[in-house]
Amino acid sequence: MRAYLARRLAAMVPIVILVGTIVFLLIHLTPGDPAVIMLGPDAPDEAVTRLRQELGLDAPLLTQWFRWFQRVLVGDLGTSIFFGLPVTTTIRQHLLPTVLLSALAISFAVGIGVPAGIISAVRRGSLMDQGVTLVAFLGVSVPEFWLALNLVLFFSVYLGLLPVAGYASPAAGLWTSLRYLLLPAFTMGFVQSALIARMTRAAMLDVVVQDYIRTARAKGLSSNRITLHHAFPNALIAVITVVGIIFSVMMGGNVVAETIFTIPGIGQLLITSVLRRDYPVIQGIVLLIAAAYVVINLLVDVVYAAVDPRIRY
Repeated sequence: MRAYLARRLAAMVPIVILVGTIVFLLIHLTPGDPAVIMLGPDAPDEAVTRLRQELGLDAPLLTQWFRWFQRVLVGDLGTSIFFGLPVTTTIRQHLLPTVLLSALAISFAVGIGVPAGIISAVRRGSLMDQGVTLVAFLGVSVPEFWLALNLVLFFSVYLGLLPVAGYASPAAGLWTSLRYLLLPAFTMGFVQSALIARMTRAAMLDVVVQDYIRTARAKGLSSNRITLHHAFPNALIAVITVVGIIFSVMMGGNVVAETIFTIPGIGQLLITSVLRRDYPVIQGIVLLIAAAYVVINLLVDVVYAAVDPRIRY
C-alpha cells in the first residue's frame, strides 16, 4: 500500500504541472489585459506600459512561463495582481466556505441518492422504482440556477425561514453558519443525488441477482438484512467511485451556487479573477483543483481497500 501511494503521489506532480501549464497558456492567449482593466480603458498608454512592466507582463510568454514554473517548484504561486496578496493567502481566505459547502452538499447528495437507489433496486418495476427514476431524471435535467432561485423564493421570500444569500463563518455560531449554507448545499446536493441514485440502483441490480443473494434468501434471512448486510456492501465500490468524482467537482468550487448565494468561495473567486484577468490567482486555483482531484481519487483508492478486502495494492 505504501509503495502504491508513493507512486500515485509521484505521478501527481507532473499531472498538476501539465494542467497548470495548459491553463497558463490559455489565459495568456485570451484577449484582455490586466493593466488596462486595472487602470481603465481611458488610461494613457504610458501608464499601461509602465504597469505591464511592473507586473512582468511585458516579457515574452515563454519567459513568463519559465518564471512561473520556477516559483511553483518551490511552492510560490505568485502574488495576486488585484489583491496584492500572495496567491496562497488569497485562496486560503476563500477555501473554508467552499470546503464547508462541499461537505454539506455531499452529505445531502449521499443521504438522498443512496437510499433512493437502494429502494429503487429492491422494488424494481414498482411505482416506487418509477418514482425514484422520474425524480432522478428531473434532478439531472433541472438547471441548478433554476432550482436555486426557486428555493430562495419559497424558503427565503415566502416563508422567511432562511437567509436569501450571504455567508457566515462558523465562528459566528454553528447554527448561524448552517442557515446560510443550507439552501446552496441542498441545491448542489439534490442535483448530484440524481446521479448517485442511478449509480446505486445499477450497482444494486447487478448484485441482487448473484448466487449468494439467492442463497441468503433460501436460508430465510430477512429482506432488510440481505439488502443492508449482503447486497449493499458489495455495491459500494461503484457508489464510492461516483461520490469521489462528485466531491472532487464540488471542491473545485461550485460557480452557480456560490454566485447566486454570494458565498465567497473558490468558485466565486475564480469567476472574479477571470473577469479581472488576475493570472496568478487563476493559475493557483486551477492547480488547487487539479491537486484536489488527484488527492481525492487517491483517497477513494484507499477506501476501496478498506471496503473490499479482496483489493490489494
